[in-house]
Amino acid sequence: MNDELIGKYLAGEAMPEEATALEEWLEQSPDNREYFQRLSELWYTSAGSKGHVLPDKQKVFGEISRQTPARPGAPPKKKQPLPRGLIIAASVVVVTVSLLLGLRKHSTEMPATVIPASVTTNEDIYRDTLAGGAILVLNSHSSVRLTSDHERELLDGQLFITAPARDSFAVKTGDVIIKAMDAAFSVSNSTKSGDIIIWGRKGTVTVYTPKGLQTVAAGSRLHYHFASGTWNRDTIYAANEIAFATRIFDFQDERLEDIMQQIGKAYEVKFLFQNPQLKDCRMSGSFEDQSLKYVMDIIAATLSVEYKIQGDTVIINGKACE
Repeated sequence: MNDELIGKYLAGEAMPEEATALEEWLEQSPDNREYFQRLSELWYTSAGSKGHVLPDKQKVFGEISRQTPARPGAPPKKKQPLPRGLIIAASVVVVTVSLLLGLRKHSTEMPATVIPASVTTNEDIYRDTLAGGAILVLNSHSSVRLTSDHERELLDGQLFITAPARDSFAVKTGDVIIKAMDAAFSVSNSTKSGDIIIWGRKGTVTVYTPKGLQTVAAGSRLHYHFASGTWNRDTIYAANEIAFATRIFDFQDERLEDIMQQIGKAYEVKFLFQNPQLKDCRMSGSFEDQSLKYVMDIIAATLSVEYKIQGDTVIINGKACE
């Protein structure tokens, strides 16, 4: 693997087949992954971490030239010339760091890469698969910031993480750090109350706090009360709290409009009621990561309504419920 291709990848200029070749190279040995990680950390550190501040171009050149690591298996050199690929990468400093990192909405649209320096969502959710294998789903009205290749800082809202088995992953929020390996969990942080809630979905996560260490197992919840500085642990597991990421729902006598809002967020679709009275229909039901068509088939059969999927919109019609 040549440094030019690595430089193009870091700059977001690699073609899909080039990105695939690089990712296959990363899988070949730990040395390759370590070399790439050191090089990428050097580039992003040199470029600066503020998404809307342009880094100093000469500073970037000098820092990369001084610290460029040796390639795996290569003998040390007294003088290491600056890789042409990194020169290409450094030349794009006129673009914000967020653009350098290749912001994308769906993880399936592009090869896995590092997420932007910061991401803030409005009504939609944000999904991403990182190069290390971690899967992130940021809920609507939430904000997360990049702190390192294996850590994210949740500034506000809710973040769901599936941590890979081969690497640990950490989430920092407030003065709390959550670390996990081969686990899935959700972290919520309200800037209004300062409370932090950690839901365990799979495996066990470790929570580091100023007052000591806590653990959260699958099916349990840990609630940090900011005002009192105390922790509360329970086994209340509300599936709908993390359904935006898991697509596992448990509806109990809920309004159809409320049900559609949760389903719409998880499947990234919008719902249009041609008969507004249908919004007040009520139903109960459970779904576990089924397709959108399957979910809508069950709802339509239960409430005797009709639906049609057109792009990212689901149109619902029928008679009002009695």
